[in-house]
Amino acid sequence: MNDLGYPERTSRQSMGQKGEAYIDFLISNVFDWIYRPVHQEMDFGIDGYIDIVNDTQVTGLSIGVQIKSGSSYVSKRTSGGIKYEGNNKHLNFYLNHKIPVILIVVDNDCNNAFWVEFDIEKTTPTTSGWWIEIPEKNIINIDTKPLWENIAGVPEDFSDKVQKTWMESELIQNSDLLIFSIPKEDVDTGSMDTVSEIIKKLSKNKKMLLDKRSSVEIFFPDYDNDERELYDIPEIRHWFQNSMAQKIPWFYFLNGKNLTIGLSLLFTCCVNVKRVKVVNNIHKLEPNREEIEEWMNENFINLNIFTEKNDIDLEINKEVSNTMGGAFMKMFSNI
Repeated sequence: MNDLGYPERTSRQSMGQKGEAYIDFLISNVFDWIYRPVHQEMDFGIDGYIDIVNDTQVTGLSIGVQIKSGSSYVSKRTSGGIKYEGNNKHLNFYLNHKIPVILIVVDNDCNNAFWVEFDIEKTTPTTSGWWIEIPEKNIINIDTKPLWENIAGVPEDFSDKVQKTWMESELIQNSDLLIFSIPKEDVDTGSMDTVSEIIKKLSKNKKMLLDKRSSVEIFFPDYDNDERELYDIPEIRHWFQNSMAQKIPWFYFLNGKNLTIGLSLLFTCCVNVKRVKVVNNIHKLEPNREEIEEWMNENFINLNIFTEKNDIDLEINKEVSNTMGGAFMKMFSNI
């Protein structure tokens, strides 16, 4: 009977495992952090992840590490240290990584490990890939810990932000009418950041989204001292026109149950109007009739896009549309 033999572990595999075990030891015992190895079949350029621990608190900050072990790696020298060679296929992988990447070389006896943070600006192309210099002084020891903490970043305690977010959400949920201010900076730049953030808050879950339809009013406090009417200010007119072009679903969120400032401005800033007279601070306006239908159609299209995207029932869409229809009748009766 022939000898069946045994699976063999190559010297390269053995050296790689020893090197990674050495790094695991340094991270776990010297740094008192957490080392999470990547299974070999899932290793596409990162051998493991280091989780930063502050005392006993796991901060959520991490560093990825790629480890090369053995004299064949340490012996590649530059005038300033060790020449770490990499494959081009790893460049996009590292550059797309959302956490820092540390490149490590471990010597043959696992007595010393050298490191450098991956930085594309420090790489040099070769005929077969790229290389980066690991400074001779970059030996991994307890003095490395604060350097890696700095690379990982400063952990932030989000307790206050979380409480503020939840409190704000509760206030929104319990309010029938929501009044939001649009900053002048948004108006000047044509930005929809504030409006998008409002919509995000009102869309945190399906119940909130449904409850807060037709409940929003907006105002522009930075223009309180401006003697012009808001619909006469070019920047505000452009801002509203831009909002429609960016598909803001005004008809879904603006309060159409009453004749509100936000809805009136949406109309008077996007449809050319002529001021006929002002009586008791009530403006009698004459709109360009040809633009009214186009304005309505565009806003209804934006409403449909939003309700379809958020799986809102057609009946709700119809209800909102009818609410807006009633608001238009009140608006046009005053024009």
